[in-house]
Amino acid sequence: MPQSLVNGIKIAWERHGDVTNPAICLVHGLGMPLTAWPAALVSGLVSRGFNVITMDNRDIGRSQLMSDSAAPSLFLNGLRRQLGLRVHAPYHLKDMMADTTALLRSLEIERVHVVGVSMGGMIAQLLAIHEPALVASLTSIMSTTGNRHLPRPDPEVARHIFSRPVTRSKEDRIAFNIRTWELISSPAYPSDKNDRIAFILRNLERGVTAEGIRRQTLAIMAAPSRVPQLQKLNLPCLVIHGKEDRLVRLECGEDTALSIPGSKLCVFPGMGHDLPGPLIDHFAQLIADQAHSAYG
Repeated sequence: MPQSLVNGIKIAWERHGDVTNPAICLVHGLGMPLTAWPAALVSGLVSRGFNVITMDNRDIGRSQLMSDSAAPSLFLNGLRRQLGLRVHAPYHLKDMMADTTALLRSLEIERVHVVGVSMGGMIAQLLAIHEPALVASLTSIMSTTGNRHLPRPDPEVARHIFSRPVTRSKEDRIAFNIRTWELISSPAYPSDKNDRIAFILRNLERGVTAEGIRRQTLAIMAAPSRVPQLQKLNLPCLVIHGKEDRLVRLECGEDTALSIPGSKLCVFPGMGHDLPGPLIDHFAQLIADQAHSAYG
């Protein structure tokens, strides 16, 4: 498993397909290591002529755990955020963006199509904002702009997400994750239970810690609105969102598309906050079409 020292920390990554083909970097969301990417999406992009880079964000998977950084209270910082006060975070989304930038440069990639899911969409947006010479196109999937006036997650989902497993046992962690996906996954595209458990086990075995997720959550909470910067972007942008997303509401995806000039918004009825198997090939084609459009 390749691991590179970039931006002062170790980042684990994988590369798929012909390295001479145009590059696509996939950036995943909160608590999701690179094993969370559907294999069909990666292979679908490779078969469409792209070199695909996946990575573990800091504090997840085989990348460096920021264990020397304290993880302040989510509850207290949530109150601070609601009151408009500064959120205390050990690091910020911009630091995670810098990790991605440094990795791509270490791989000698001069131009890249960036695809981000949820928190990864926020990181991808920051890449487009701060590295315009590097980013050829942007795909933001079930993500948001950081606009504080947008609807919050469904209360039932929020209560669960901000809770924790009963114990740290493997069984309780699996049960907690099963409940998470029951709450946020796509109602029109139910997953096979065994497939879902295999997905959860694969990610847990890759490396997921409660402390790492807490620090990543604080980075999200501390992020200011990106709307003023997004409004200045000039690149092909695709926004994908599920109509039934209970975690990052549809209005968040709509705000993303409205904020980035010339964006294409694709809303999928029956889709929640996951990547449903029956839609993967469609997603791959949308991403590939947009990447090709970046070259006129």
